[in-house]
Amino acid sequence: MYLIYCFFCFFTQLKYGLSKNIQILYLWFFIGVCFFIFFLNSKTVWIRLGSLFDRNTYIFLGHGYSWLDILRICKDFPIFGIGLGTFGSISYMYKTTLVQASFSYAHNDYLQLFSEVGLLGFVSAVLFFVLYFKSVINNWLRRHDTYVIGLVLGGMTSIIGMLIYSALDFNLQIPAIALLFFIILGFTFRLTTLGNSHEVSK
Repeated sequence: MYLIYCFFCFFTQLKYGLSKNIQILYLWFFIGVCFFIFFLNSKTVWIRLGSLFDRNTYIFLGHGYSWLDILRICKDFPIFGIGLGTFGSISYMYKTTLVQASFSYAHNDYLQLFSEVGLLGFVSAVLFFVLYFKSVINNWLRRHDTYVIGLVLGGMTSIIGMLIYSALDFNLQIPAIALLFFIILGFTFRLTTLGNSHEVSK
């Protein structure tokens, strides 16, 4: 939540600079972080972060599958992967936990994508999003319509929020969520080029 808010503030500052309103946003963010840390057991958080790839990860994530097992799949099929949609068919062969018999999803879209399409496919996906955000941000910074600016800001923030959350779940494996995600991708990009050419080029 706070990480998404950081991106929201970053994009807003990128567009308008450190105006008075942005300073207020940062102030509220600082207050929120302080409040969060005050009620947070930092020791527990660092222990969990340090054991993400441990075989007992499922104990506190509740997913029943070790990320270390997925890395073993990536190691055996590093270049082209095992094929899209085949993770559930091969995961049981690499499973070392005793919680569930089989797993259809990795609860980490990035690791599952890497295991299914390999290095070539994963790098292609990363390159797509790099070029996408580069194009959207460059076009967005030239826009002056406040309505378009707000919609694109919301679109970029929601996209990044989904990309962040996909590291801990399998959101994009659910057809309805994946469809909505790509609709937002398309509308956000289209909004940056929509309108009169003289308004965009100012």
